[in-house]
Amino acid sequence: MSDNSREVEQNTKAYKAINIVAKHYGFKRCELFSRSRRRQLVLARHLAMYFCREYTSYSFPEIGDLFFRDHSSVIHGCKRIENDIRRDYSFSLLVDNLDLEIFYTGEKWDESQKTNITQSQNQN
Repeated sequence: MSDNSREVEQNTKAYKAINIVAKHYGFKRCELFSRSRRRQLVLARHLAMYFCREYTSYSFPEIGDLFFRDHSSVIHGCKRIENDIRRDYSFSLLVDNLDLEIFYTGEKWDESQKTNITQSQNQN
């Protein structure tokens, strides 16, 4: 697999995870990249970061760059999701269902998505 096709595959997986998590929680995709600290939005953001970590080979700093966050925020978010999965069976089922939806959804990454994300962040 060429480097370019690997990058497209990684971007597609991250894009799908972000889209599906945002849709599930009733947020616009750009809201996951905002500075907001509303509890449900933070949970959705952490879950999207967790799926990006699970579905891609992105490092914590790379995921942080994607979400306009520091790598330590990504580490914290992923650990929080892992702890919530262990402690809360219903949350664990939700994560499993979203995981399946991400895995089986056929959306493709479009480079314009990155531009749209960056533009929406700059407006906030």
